[in-house]
Amino acid sequence: MIPKKIHYLWMSEKKDETVLRCLQSWREHLEGYEIVEWNASNFPYQDFLYAREAYSRKKWAFVTDYFRLWVLDKFGGIYLDADVTVNGNFDKFLENKLFIGTEFTDQIAAHAIGAEPGHPFIKKCLEYYHDRHFILPNGKCDLNAMPCIITKVFMDMYGYKGTLVHFDGKPLVFADMKIYPDSYFTINTYDGNNVCVHNGLGSWRDAGSENPVLEKVVGSYFWKKFCRRDILSFGFVKKWIYLLLPMWMVVLISRHASKIKNNKRVGRIKLGR
Repeated sequence: MIPKKIHYLWMSEKKDETVLRCLQSWREHLEGYEIVEWNASNFPYQDFLYAREAYSRKKWAFVTDYFRLWVLDKFGGIYLDADVTVNGNFDKFLENKLFIGTEFTDQIAAHAIGAEPGHPFIKKCLEYYHDRHFILPNGKCDLNAMPCIITKVFMDMYGYKGTLVHFDGKPLVFADMKIYPDSYFTINTYDGNNVCVHNGLGSWRDAGSENPVLEKVVGSYFWKKFCRRDILSFGFVKKWIYLLLPMWMVVLISRHASKIKNNKRVGRIKLGR
């Protein structure tokens, strides 16, 4: 069983307002969970080549890449990026040996991972970083994104080459892990499944670059979902009108529809004395 312990790493000096709001959402929704902040004083980053070199360049996100695997392997629990907004709790996922989400529908995400201590998949991912340099021979940094790395490890380890998201709201189930669709831990599609949202602040990206979560993950999810045969019942015209709407309008419509549905549900509840 996965321990009710939340881990996150904060290596820089000051948290901005967005991160503080995210952490506040954890305290509001994760009652009964131990929330542990790790930093340079309690995470022995200097013991690990990759983390030590990333720290020397102040590439905190890449220090975190090593940390999340290290802490889950050693202690178990749930790792969260500091830019994750929590909307519920993880209680129903704790009986898994490991749970993880997706992003871009064909890639495993790394911002929310729950695992028992010593899980084989976490160990295998950690092996990738063993004796690996973050600073390359030419002096540049190894900026390979962790989701790409752990997706490749998963595909090789489990011999899986299929689709990660089937748009039926159900996880992919393996003997010792479950992989959940984007709507659980990455984006909120207002389908009742969401537990947290990855805001994708992207501190590791250059200033002014795109935010892949808000601009690409949401767009990719809805495009692939509504181009599937199983939504032909929407009607051909309605389907393509919906697809051609700008993303902000899609989100607005989704929220409005969710609000109407919730109001109807509340209206049917009878309160006793």
